[in-house]
Amino acid sequence: MKRYRINPNSAYRGKECAVCSERFIPTGSRSLYCSDLCRLWGLITIKTQEECWPWKGTRNRDGYGIYKFSGGRTTTAHREIYRNLYGGFDPGLEVCHICDNRLCCNPHHLFQGTHAENMHDMAQKGRAPPLLGEKHHQAKLTEIQVREILRTDATVPHVHLAKKFDVTPEMISLIRNRRNWKHVCV
Repeated sequence: MKRYRINPNSAYRGKECAVCSERFIPTGSRSLYCSDLCRLWGLITIKTQEECWPWKGTRNRDGYGIYKFSGGRTTTAHREIYRNLYGGFDPGLEVCHICDNRLCCNPHHLFQGTHAENMHDMAQKGRAPPLLGEKHHQAKLTEIQVREILRTDATVPHVHLAKKFDVTPEMISLIRNRRNWKHVCV
């Protein structure tokens, strides 16, 4: 985001940055910030050091805040905050949250770690993805039974298979239409 600083001898005073209060000449009609860094900080609600600082901008499909630079480069907000505040940033490592809040940008809640460390931390805190198939505590079928259902001729009615496997016809339909037990290969 290219901004021009105000000449102190100029009659034009420009705009005041919403974050750092520095005066600048805006390059767009809705420009509130003098730089990409100020725009980044402007999208964070800063609270106490112990509290999470939530991201107010756009999120990606995983629920993390995303930040797009004026040049087009996109990154996650918490990763960019970490990169700007701490030296020795290793791009090969992940930026992890101590607080487990994906929108948190509080630098005191962020640390770098490997993917394996991040996954171990997630499992220790009970945030691992749900169990699939027969590993789930409510599963009534085994993977072998699901394969049998999938291999059965499509002309066999759902009701017949439901009675055979002691499940509902709706469950047979969900399995055949690959809405449940999607991870099982035929």
